[in-house]
Amino acid sequence: MQDTIVTVRIKGVNCHCIRGRENILVDTGYPGSLPALEEGMLEAGIRLESIATIVLTHGHWDHYGSLRELKMRTRAQAVAHQKDVDQIQEGRNGPLRPYGIPGRAAKLLGRKQPMQPSEMAGVEYAIEGEVSLEPFGVEGKILETPGHTAGSISLLLESGDLLVGDSLMGVLPWRKCHMPLFVDEPESQLETILKIASLDFQRIHMGHGGMVSRQEFYRFYERVKRRFL
Repeated sequence: MQDTIVTVRIKGVNCHCIRGRENILVDTGYPGSLPALEEGMLEAGIRLESIATIVLTHGHWDHYGSLRELKMRTRAQAVAHQKDVDQIQEGRNGPLRPYGIPGRAAKLLGRKQPMQPSEMAGVEYAIEGEVSLEPFGVEGKILETPGHTAGSISLLLESGDLLVGDSLMGVLPWRKCHMPLFVDEPESQLETILKIASLDFQRIHMGHGGMVSRQEFYRFYERVKRRFL
């Protein structure tokens, strides 16, 4: 059975449910996102309680904020990179380091909207390196893609789908690739883009924005090469 992806967009954040032998949810959205997430999943015929694993692409509150609520409703276990686990389990955000003019503008706007506190929630699997998704019921693997945060991860599925969290962003316009608005490690971010370019994928699913094709990613990649490489 080929794994399929259902995307629920909540307040501009994409939560992806991968339907395999077991269901995996990639990111949970902001604190308080559970009702909207459940509604979106039910529209696709997926019960919230069917989620077996929650993979968190990185330790920013808009991606892990509803983890505690979700774990209270399900028996799902959480997976995150060990470098971002502490801030997830402590319910805090890491420092936001803006990248370029769009990032600085986003940070200024963010000051007018104070961060909501996230309740602490446990992470059962603190991973590092490449990890197979087979034990979690999906054909594919987790890859390290640092830059946006030190512990950013992506999921590459056998179906040709690549879920990158915020390692790439699709903002204005949504169906194009851009650098993240915030980058903790600029050198690692460039290495991540090179790594993505070397992967065998057909579609990219981002944490913000729409799905983009391989061709669209390579148009972005050529722009990055001309500027930085």
